[in-house]
Amino acid sequence: MTSKGKRQLQVLDFFRKKPRVELTPNSDDELPKNPPVNKDDDELQSQYEISRAEHEYDIANFPGIDVANSRKVEILEKLWQPTETFQFPSSGNRNLKFQHKWFHQWKWLSYSKEVDGAYCKFCVLFNTNTGVGLGKHQKVGQLCTEKFCNWKKAKERFTEHQTREYHQHNVENAALITNIVKGKQDPINLQLNQEEKNQILENRKTLEPIIETVLLCGKQGLALRGHRDGGRIIVDPEKDDNEGNFREILRYRAKYDETLQRTLLNSKRNALYTSWNIQNEIIEISNDLILQKLITKINLSGYFSVLVDETTDISTTEQMSLCIRCVDPSFTFVEELFLQFIPIEDVTGKGIATAIVDNLKRLGIDVSKMRGQGYDGAAAMSGQFNGVQAHVRALYPQAIYVHCVAHSLNLAVSNSCEVSAIRNCLGTIETLYNFFHTPKRQLVLEESLKELEVASSDEKIKRLCATRWVERYNSVMVFVELFDGIILALHKISEWPDKESANAAHQLDCTLKKAEFVIALSVINQVFSYSSILCKMLQQRNIDLRKAANLAEDTIAEIKKLREDAKPGFAKLFAGVQEQAGRHRIDISQPRITSKQTNRCNVEVSHVEDYFRVSIYIPFLDAFLGNLEDRFTKHKEILMGFQCLLPTNPHSLTDKTLEEFKSLILFYKDDLNGSMDELTAELKLWYRLIAKLDKQEWPKDALSAIKYCADDVFPNIKTLLHILAVLPVSTAENERSFSTLRRLKNYLRNATSETRLNGLTLLHIFRELTPSVESILNKMSEKPRKLKIKL
Repeated sequence: MTSKGKRQLQVLDFFRKKPRVELTPNSDDELPKNPPVNKDDDELQSQYEISRAEHEYDIANFPGIDVANSRKVEILEKLWQPTETFQFPSSGNRNLKFQHKWFHQWKWLSYSKEVDGAYCKFCVLFNTNTGVGLGKHQKVGQLCTEKFCNWKKAKERFTEHQTREYHQHNVENAALITNIVKGKQDPINLQLNQEEKNQILENRKTLEPIIETVLLCGKQGLALRGHRDGGRIIVDPEKDDNEGNFREILRYRAKYDETLQRTLLNSKRNALYTSWNIQNEIIEISNDLILQKLITKINLSGYFSVLVDETTDISTTEQMSLCIRCVDPSFTFVEELFLQFIPIEDVTGKGIATAIVDNLKRLGIDVSKMRGQGYDGAAAMSGQFNGVQAHVRALYPQAIYVHCVAHSLNLAVSNSCEVSAIRNCLGTIETLYNFFHTPKRQLVLEESLKELEVASSDEKIKRLCATRWVERYNSVMVFVELFDGIILALHKISEWPDKESANAAHQLDCTLKKAEFVIALSVINQVFSYSSILCKMLQQRNIDLRKAANLAEDTIAEIKKLREDAKPGFAKLFAGVQEQAGRHRIDISQPRITSKQTNRCNVEVSHVEDYFRVSIYIPFLDAFLGNLEDRFTKHKEILMGFQCLLPTNPHSLTDKTLEEFKSLILFYKDDLNGSMDELTAELKLWYRLIAKLDKQEWPKDALSAIKYCADDVFPNIKTLLHILAVLPVSTAENERSFSTLRRLKNYLRNATSETRLNGLTLLHIFRELTPSVESILNKMSEKPRKLKIKL
């Protein structure tokens, strides 16, 4: 040994191949292919992800690396840097170690955790010299291609390195390459060749109309391709062939754009840039650029919830809509963002859960920040043991499952409509919709409405939607408005010589003139008016779970009030029914009562009003109330701990509230800082702050409360309110994306590829995030092309 820590080199050492570590963007060297997963503790997985990031961008991986300049700039920006609290290892008898303050003194310095050594990041990444010295025969060594770890002489060596000519050249080279990659400076070849630059600018200009046309069709949801859309576009005013929206828009634009016209006529056949391949590439680049903006917004917001629903498209592909619910970084509003449609083959709970987690990671979302899951109530999604929510919570225990509140309301209304009179009434309305769903009969209905001068903006009976109950209320409301015209139209049709139409009209006319139908229709119209308001509110994006639960409680309270005042309330409703019955000569009488009746209500009452109140009104209210309370019980349980953050009486902090708060702390302990006593003290100060506000200013939801949370005073309260704000309420955003899917992938476009579908969907939904033509051209220029477009 010539010196401490060094070994005397032998002759054979010069012929041994030195180990070299090269890292590519997808390299997982020296790391296990699959991260350790512990269902009881997700800390191992988060630690794995951190250590993987530290390994991938450790400076020791890059000496001698030969990659593109854009990759070098990316590595330079993402190099791993120890934090202020990082404990550097000691070495030698004197236990010397790297000092964090050296980073401030020598900005070019970089530390490797892998080899416990220092490097010059500019000399490692941007060194172009084969040697140094007068004859260029001396190789660069420590700090450039080898680590430096002699901490005793660190300051002397660092100061000496900083004055080296090759170091200064590498620093200048790094600045130049960075500016070129980021578009702040032209490459050297373009600076020397202005003519080439002008030609590239001209080429980019010729592609702008093509890209703008693709973006226009995407934003408007128009189909791009036609029956024949190959070859050169002929700008001929007499040509009347329909070649699809994309080519027709370009042809129309070329009439008034001489530059585009010359491009379409004179370009080589292999450089037209109007093929379906180029369309797909532009759409895919747009998809990536919009996704990048959305993912950046999600990661900046911190916590989020995942919203998932599935549907089958026109090509019988099971499509999973993946959406994210998060808070705007300024904490002013809640956003629900559609990300992608994902085709699903394995529809089991485990298969869907794997698809969700894998795609979130693939998109670059920090899955450890997931705090909620929003699905419908299907067994594959909500199952306690094998459902999607169970498999996801096994990996991320704090991602609690919330059953879609709007779906819960729909189920409550659906189940309550099983009362026989109500069910029969809704069935009759559906039958009448089908009956008038022909041109000839619809014309009779319209003439009858004009004859009676019915004050309604609708002239058609609306169909009772099987899933969207807010539309079901609209159907009932329209039917009530058109009732007089429907009676008259049925009477006219019953006199037709067409026996089939006449018989059906007569039967329906008799059904509508029954007392049970008329009373059930009025009862449905009254009760649905309450559920309709709640259903519309629950579909809003900017509503949190606390506000949704409060709205549900208010609705339940109003229905209870109707139930308590059933006698006077129904008396008023019955008077209106009698008035309507008098106009149409409908006999409101009590059905015959027998001692052995089992298929209908058989109560003995003295008045017809009492009979229908007991047989229809009260059973429907009881069923509706019971279903609402059952469906919303679980949502109240989820909110149990969060209720203490939005007190209804901040002047009183009870022991029960403190216990609920402590349970909340234990569940979210990884997100909070401080001991139990410190967090309890923070809650007490929070109550004092709210108590000082006027009662009208007491926060009712999470976002209105966050604005009072100073980061230095209530950091943990703000964190908990943030989590409350992102908890899922409904999967309405997924349903909106399905509407877009039906518009984009229809009967004539059923073979659309998944990549093209996602790009067009994002362009159609996020019109305000449409990427610029310049950014698309920059992405396209990364590949070699017939036309030079890379600046």
